[in-house]
Amino acid sequence: MKRVISLCILLLTGHLFATPIPQYQISSINSDVIALSNGTVLNVSPLSMQILQGWDTSDFVELVSINVGLAIAPPIRTESNIFVLPPVFYLSNSSQNNEQIAVWMHTIPSFSNADTPMISDIDLTNRLIQLSDATVWSYPPKDQAAVEFWNLGDLVMLGANGLHSNTPSYSAILFNTRLQSIINALEQ
Repeated sequence: MKRVISLCILLLTGHLFATPIPQYQISSINSDVIALSNGTVLNVSPLSMQILQGWDTSDFVELVSINVGLAIAPPIRTESNIFVLPPVFYLSNSSQNNEQIAVWMHTIPSFSNADTPMISDIDLTNRLIQLSDATVWSYPPKDQAAVEFWNLGDLVMLGANGLHSNTPSYSAILFNTRLQSIINALEQ
């Protein structure tokens, strides 16, 4: 019984002190495109268009990662002339009872601000990434290969890990806007 109570307290404490995922304000909604306060522009899945009609520019949303290779995301051409599937996300609208719409990146932020910090240090040995907002994030060993391609100065968007049941210790994601790559993350 003592062990169960201790575990419950540990889980509750961990939940209370978990890093809140940043919310972005919607700056515009046009047809099937939604723009966020940090300069990100997202294409909205045709399956989510009806939900989007009830959203407003005063709403705040969270970026939530989902399965990366969904068919609703068209391939994009990289600078190397290679076609890849972009990461796919949900936007969870905290102003609308956490309604969710499926989206993919159209335009990524092009400047660093409070909503989109840049990488200021990478420690591959200890699997840590420091951002310009002074936060430090750890990531699991399975994401090491992806991080090896990340550079100082890369812009990073923070989001919730919609697949965190696969990696329960890492409830956040870091999305590298230059590479359009996602890793699981936990603030230290």
